[in-house]
Amino acid sequence: MPVAGTAGMGRGARALPLLPSRCRYDGRKGGRMMAANAKRWDVAMLAGLAMATFLLGAGSASRAGETGADAAPDFALKAFDGRNHRLSELRGQVVLINFWTSRCGPCRAQMSELAELHAELSGAGVGVLSVNFDSDPERAREFITTHGIAFPVLRDDGREVSRRYGVRGIPRLVMIDREGLIRHVYNDHRTGQTREYRALVLDLLEE
Repeated sequence: MPVAGTAGMGRGARALPLLPSRCRYDGRKGGRMMAANAKRWDVAMLAGLAMATFLLGAGSASRAGETGADAAPDFALKAFDGRNHRLSELRGQVVLINFWTSRCGPCRAQMSELAELHAELSGAGVGVLSVNFDSDPERAREFITTHGIAFPVLRDDGREVSRRYGVRGIPRLVMIDREGLIRHVYNDHRTGQTREYRALVLDLLEE
């Protein structure tokens, strides 16, 4: 489960809770007991961190506040078909941007579901840009061809765009409203999540 970053998520985005530092014991007496307690504390701390990561990344979307949403950084990248695409060209549409590689199972599942969503809503003012940084571009190209992906899949070889969007784990999905503001960020994907994506997109279309 990737740990969620907060960069590019808006000032209203949630952050992982801070965990208290472990107490240390320097005396000889009770040293073994304190060592055992320290190990138990390490386990508890890791479990707490895992739960916090799950709630942040795999739960509902991390949503920026209506007045605290950040502007989505503009960028231009070349797609696998050789065409150049710029985010700002889609201003006025609801835009979904996902970051992925073909070796990531949840990424592949998300791509397939985004393809369904794109086929359904592209005529209603919804755009999809997919940002790929496979070390072997041919693997991504094969996936695109095999699954008939119709929206632009862009190459981010230097990962500059990924860094600007705070990508620390994949898949990462960013939802941008008609004004170019980041409104929702997902840091993981669950099979069948298309219904949740659709509901959020429809809400943004109605604004």
